[in-house]
Amino acid sequence: MKQKEYNLQGFIITVTEGSNITWNQYVSPNSLGLVNFVGHGKIMGDVLLIDAGKTEYDDNDRFKSEEEINEYLENLPKWEKTKYFIKGIEKGVANLEYCEIMKIVEKRKARKILKRIEHKHKKRNKKSLADTINEILDEYHNKRKD
Repeated sequence: MKQKEYNLQGFIITVTEGSNITWNQYVSPNSLGLVNFVGHGKIMGDVLLIDAGKTEYDDNDRFKSEEEINEYLENLPKWEKTKYFIKGIEKGVANLEYCEIMKIVEKRKARKILKRIEHKHKKRNKKSLADTINEILDEYHNKRKD
């Protein structure tokens, strides 16, 4: 199966035939070695939604150090399939971020962007994706103010 990998702010985004999207992020929190966070993604409009994923210890030794990971990421093409991404929305910890730069999209602008993709999901769900995202963004921003 053909697949293509991209670098999105430290995430390895993998797109396979059929547009299936997965992601990996490797970190080295302590002497236990590299921890691999893995998950799935979906493109909706100009937004890449990536789930919170799960933790796996890297048993296959794909990378031996953070330096090796960083070098690998630097050699991957940059993710340019969407302008924005959201990570971990189902856990309620989410911000709409720009893919190109490490910057959170201003809340009012984020709502406008998410409304553009809303109509695609209303027919399939009682509650639209954009409404759910807006609720989670509101909750998250309110928590940050406290």
